[in-house]
Amino acid sequence: MNPPTFVIDQGNTTTKAGLFVGGGLVDHLRVEKGQEQHLLDWIKASGSRGGIVSSVRKDKGQALLDQLGSEAVRMHQEIPLPFGNDYRTPKTLGVDRLANCAGALRLMPTNTLLIVDCGSCLTATYIENGRLQGGSISPGLRMRFEALAAFTGQLPRVVPSDQSIERIGKSTEESILSGVQCGVLAEIEEIIAHYCSINKALSVIITGGDASYFVPRLKSPIFAEPFLTLMGLHEIYQFRLHHP
Repeated sequence: MNPPTFVIDQGNTTTKAGLFVGGGLVDHLRVEKGQEQHLLDWIKASGSRGGIVSSVRKDKGQALLDQLGSEAVRMHQEIPLPFGNDYRTPKTLGVDRLANCAGALRLMPTNTLLIVDCGSCLTATYIENGRLQGGSISPGLRMRFEALAAFTGQLPRVVPSDQSIERIGKSTEESILSGVQCGVLAEIEEIIAHYCSINKALSVIITGGDASYFVPRLKSPIFAEPFLTLMGLHEIYQFRLHHP
């Protein structure tokens, strides 16, 4: 069997990695910030012979790249992409959103797609006629909870809940849960409704670490793919090999 290809998606708080063989994801790992050595050991033990590192951190994944050696490439805004890009400021577009687009087009080779990523930020990315058009960025679930505690004098720090949230909070904690989680849910529904009004043939894909809470509660028809970013990074890496 051919050695696997690794992909790494380094976020602000967690790092996710996957191993691909023949285009399929065969194994994956998620580690918290500060535990990257475990991930590096896992990749080296896999016998992989190359891969790609995507990072939204300040060092752009350089510490990981230094450890992985010359066979690792960095994901960046000017890397060859398997789709068109009409974003007016392409050099500022998040590499995670680019990866999501590549993964979405592989998963659903259709002309019109909306990708909602429920991660550190809540992002929506719209693809029309196979070309990235743009979208929106707002604070993610945990960022909103942290902001309430950081920018007020008396509101407590609340963590997200996987349980159903009462819309009418009967305590301060319940009120924050209602305001944040029900608010994000309503925001996602509005985003989907807006893009559906633009194109009724729209397909919606949801991904990201917090997607599991929202997916069963959304009224809109969607497709959930927790490994979308990893899949997209693999697509971009393979495309780069043939379009250096």
